[in-house]
Amino acid sequence: MKTKTILLAAVLFLIPYTLYLIPLSSAQANLPGAGNALRFNGTSDYVDCGNNASLNITGAITLEVWVKITSLAANTPVSKVNASGYGYGLGIDAAGIIYFVVSSDGSSWGTLIAIPSTITDNKWHHLAGVNSVSGGYLYLDGVLIGNDASPAASIAVVSSPLWIAKYNNTTGTNFFNGQIDEVRIWNRALNQTEIRDNMCQKLIGNETGLVGYWRFDETSGTTANDSQTNVPPNNGTLK
Repeated sequence: MKTKTILLAAVLFLIPYTLYLIPLSSAQANLPGAGNALRFNGTSDYVDCGNNASLNITGAITLEVWVKITSLAANTPVSKVNASGYGYGLGIDAAGIIYFVVSSDGSSWGTLIAIPSTITDNKWHHLAGVNSVSGGYLYLDGVLIGNDASPAASIAVVSSPLWIAKYNNTTGTNFFNGQIDEVRIWNRALNQTEIRDNMCQKLIGNETGLVGYWRFDETSGTTANDSQTNVPPNNGTLK
């Protein structure tokens, strides 16, 4: 399993926001890793990445993210859902269950995979959710942990922005409590080999199908830059 360590002495605060960047160092020689991560307080912090057309993916999709959870809540690192809570998302619920969800109609789940985990071990973990013509797949640290043989035929377009560290549904707003890094969104289905080969590497940004890539390497300001170059940038704003 790949790991990351935190250099606590090098915390850089983004005032007046409660988000702050934490430089990371590799715990292993073969883990280049990103330079920073974002920590979220679990009550109000999130990143709004807008609602550009490139994020309204209607077919195959892959969501990837590195997380280190501080405490369990309804922790959703990546989501793009309507007011009823349907769209697409990858996260961990209050019971410690990892899930990947895709809605075909905006009112029910076309793909729903939920697997109990031990992800709250104060370590970094990589999550990946894939929806393809052959079904839905959920990976933890590059290992397949669950699948749905009935894929969503299409993904409903929702008007809400893509959020990092926030999820809205009919019961309220849920925020992520912990650290997030290397968020990636693809408009194609990555296979397990691609996920394993790239999960511990920085991408160039022009990889086929990459439509969102947030490294969180900024050291000041309130903008989380989208580092992919295939479509107009989906830069995020720290809220």
